Amino acid sequence: MKNNNCSKISKFFIVLLTIIISTTFFSNVSSAEVKKSDDNNSEKNQPINSEQKDVKKTKVSMKDIKKIESYLYLSKKRTLILKSDYTDLDLDHSIINEVKAWLKYSNQLVLEKKAVIQPDFSIKILDESSTNSLDHKVSTLSKGCGKNGHNVYWWGYNLYFDCNETRSLYQSFKAGGGATSGIAAISRFIPVPPTQLASAIAGVIGGGLVGFGQMIQDEHEGHGVRIRFTGLGYAAVPSGVFPQ
Repeated sequence: MKNNNCSKISKFFIVLLTIIISTTFFSNVSSAEVKKSDDNNSEKNQPINSEQKDVKKTKVSMKDIKKIESYLYLSKKRTLILKSDYTDLDLDHSIINEVKAWLKYSNQLVLEKKAVIQPDFSIKILDESSTNSLDHKVSTLSKGCGKNGHNVYWWGYNLYFDCNETRSLYQSFKAGGGATSGIAAISRFIPVPPTQLASAIAGVIGGGLVGFGQMIQDEHEGHGVRIRFTGLGYAAVPSGVFPQ
């Protein structure tokens, strides 16, 4: 009788232990599946922050540019001057040298009467054959499709492409080769030979010209894109692609 009782007790504890282990196991599996599902939903629902997609290989960041801009002023000749106390910024010499090269470029245009620097430090490019400015204003071509055009600043360019031009752009770059039509579309706004422009893009974009095309396609949300180039003239390199 005593043996039977011990056997029953042993069986009871074995069954109880089995239930506890099974419950714990399935609970952990269920929690892991829920967490995985939540993580996937979080990734899907998380809005894309375009500023996080800035090109990291560019020498001067927009954060640096904003700091430096507060140390700029327009001279009587309407050229841009960097204040002597810019050293307070404690920026790397390579960044300051790059900025000084941009200022030299824009100021030379002003002295040659090819450009006018506005109070907000944007640059209006002038027609060399007259005093009338070229039409560099951004214009809306079709409702809901975005706008085309560009703006020039002391630090670089903002290029705007509507939905149709954006499609042509990324298709050209993703096709590989020299991306002839894509480079031509951009070089309309940046005074650099196409081969030099292609080299500059490939030098800072992961995946080269094809990678640039993918970046443009990723940021196109149906209304075209804005492509930012940092640096003026031959110094211009793409530093960000953003949806319009």
